[in-house]
Amino acid sequence: MLATYFGPQVVGRVMGLMAPFVTLFPVGPLLASAVRDHTSSYAPVFVAAAVFAIVTIPVIMFLRLPKADNPAAPPA
Repeated sequence: MLATYFGPQVVGRVMGLMAPFVTLFPVGPLLASAVRDHTSSYAPVFVAAAVFAIVTIPVIMFLRLPKADNPAAPPA
């Protein structure tokens, strides 16, 4: 998918930019448990996850594939 959107020549750079964020993902459960300890509820965690999904899903849905510079066949 990254190669489709950004081109195969820059996939390594894009992956390198994504790596710091991906390494933070394992911290999520620790933060969720800390929120649970302080609030006695997982509700704030679920609300935060819902807000994140509500913001992220439309962004993903509106992504457009780039147009090919060299189509495989000329238009008929």
